[in-house]
Amino acid sequence: MACADVRNRTSRWVGFALLTAMLVVSLGMRLDNLDAFLTADEPLWYTRSLNFREALITGDYAATYQRHHPGVLTMWSGALAANFVEWVDGIDPAVEVGQRVEDGRIIPPGVQPLTQWSRRVIGVVTWLGIIGIVLLVRHVFGNRIAAIALPFVALDPFFLAHSRVHHLDAVLTTFMTLSALSLVAAERRGLHIGYLALSAASAGLAFANKVSAGFLAPWLMISLVVYWITEHKPDAAAPRRRPSVWKLLGLGLLWGLVMILAFGAVWPAIWVSPVETVRLFVERAVKEGTTPHSGGNFFLGVSRADPGAGLYPMAWILRSTPWVVIGVILALYFTVRLRHRMKDTRSLWLYVVVISAAMMLNAKKFDRYLLPIFPVMDVLAAWGWGLLLERLIETVRRRYAEETAFLAVVAVMAVSQFAMVWPTRPYYLSYYNPLAGGTRTAPRLILVGWGEGMDQTGRYLSQKPNAENLVVANQDVNMFHTFFVGQAYRITEVPLTEPDYFVLYVNRVQREYDPDLLAILADQVPEHVVSINGLEYAWIYPNTIYQKEIRDIVSAIESDGSSEGAPVLFNTRVAFARHYRGPLSLIPVHQPTEDEAIADIVGQALVDREYLWFVHIPGIGDDTSSRIQEFLESHGDVTKQITIGDVVATRYDVS
Repeated sequence: MACADVRNRTSRWVGFALLTAMLVVSLGMRLDNLDAFLTADEPLWYTRSLNFREALITGDYAATYQRHHPGVLTMWSGALAANFVEWVDGIDPAVEVGQRVEDGRIIPPGVQPLTQWSRRVIGVVTWLGIIGIVLLVRHVFGNRIAAIALPFVALDPFFLAHSRVHHLDAVLTTFMTLSALSLVAAERRGLHIGYLALSAASAGLAFANKVSAGFLAPWLMISLVVYWITEHKPDAAAPRRRPSVWKLLGLGLLWGLVMILAFGAVWPAIWVSPVETVRLFVERAVKEGTTPHSGGNFFLGVSRADPGAGLYPMAWILRSTPWVVIGVILALYFTVRLRHRMKDTRSLWLYVVVISAAMMLNAKKFDRYLLPIFPVMDVLAAWGWGLLLERLIETVRRRYAEETAFLAVVAVMAVSQFAMVWPTRPYYLSYYNPLAGGTRTAPRLILVGWGEGMDQTGRYLSQKPNAENLVVANQDVNMFHTFFVGQAYRITEVPLTEPDYFVLYVNRVQREYDPDLLAILADQVPEHVVSINGLEYAWIYPNTIYQKEIRDIVSAIESDGSSEGAPVLFNTRVAFARHYRGPLSLIPVHQPTEDEAIADIVGQALVDREYLWFVHIPGIGDDTSSRIQEFLESHGDVTKQITIGDVVATRYDVS
């Protein structure tokens, strides 16, 4: 008997140590290397958080409405992070990369200090949420299923990846999951009012962060109706009766009231201007939800505005792990076969169906919009595995051996889950399910890339000689410029002859952005390719567009004995002119240029000169080019011309 007690205590301590280790590892993975890369939307939440904080400080609470999402908890995270930047780093939270701070330091290239601290806050919030999720699973399903659920949820690669960015979806997912599990806990205890209140409060906090949490309300109503229908009338010995319709309605209204109170409690704009805030919030959210993404989308190898409902099942399979996919299949099997166990997971299945259907009906679709179902699917997978293991170890006669076998299986699950996710560090968004083909098939099926790898392009180019004077044209400058010491522009912001390098990004290439440039670069070999986890994310190309012709034209003018020190006017900005250190005076004309400006530019070029060269590069600034030529021809004579390829240099002698 004493030996059995010792073994049981040992088993409990081993289990406790295993679960604690998983939590510690999960927290570390959320807080490690947060300077890795910047997602496309984080600069927006950087600005909104500063505006939100300023509104709090000045008492202009109406100004805490920044966006229709509305992103309140995300902005609270940024506001709290701003305090940490002041207290810990000792600098202004609004400081940007490259700026000098009070003690003389210059903020180095990378993620802004405020964004890094905001990521830490969100990482801790989601980690605490995971503890709450596991405790609720333990209450509803027992210790064993909670033990299986912990590695599935804590090391879910998609949830983990979003827990590391200053954005909406990880916080939203945390509170939506807590709301769902709290309702299940309430149902298990006869609609316990405490758990119902917890569900409602969590829903309100989720709704304050993103409007999609509003779909928890119809899910709750459906769940309560199904609960009422399936709750059997008690026999004579049963002390509890099925709730009346009026009680059910009252509990539903109470849930809604608590949700609204929680929603309003954390959003100061509601305190001072509730009607106008709600009007703007609803009006703009509806418009956003009924309009496809302006930047387009990609699905099954085709660039399209709306990828359709099929995106989400595909995204879940690709973003999940083998353990979870198999566990969900087991959960479906046991739900169908074991009718007496159906009520265990009924509301969770309804949650998955309602939230997924709502996302499918939304015109704007991205894989991250489905994130709120991931922890719930992880829990369902844990339930499926738990029932299977329950049957497999029923044959073990000794309690100690049974516990040992169970802990061994959980340890294998946890270690293998970790082993699949860890190699993608710190780019956890680059994980794709090997059961679905992994990174080999993902870029052919769904839109991939949300900034991961763009940091590497910036750091690679920053190591170039004279990098401060380089100009780079990028398909998404927001994710690039903070990692680069030179000048960065969108490809559409500059003429194609101006950049020293072009940077292409995978999700832009998938959506066929900048088709003219893509056609030009199609036959060129990139200088550098950024690959993560076997998937190519970014390509760096040196600019060769007319660069050889321009170089040869300038060389020919230099060789012309009568043009020593001559001014050379270009009809557009060119990379070669920016780096030129020769005897000529190269003058690129900025586009567009008015006639008065043209006269001024030519006049300055002709100071102490009676001639100049004009270089026409075709297809770029043709209108300005023709006006320059008209001006020069009306004031001088063509005396010489050099043609190399399609580039033409003309000498004008002006009297």
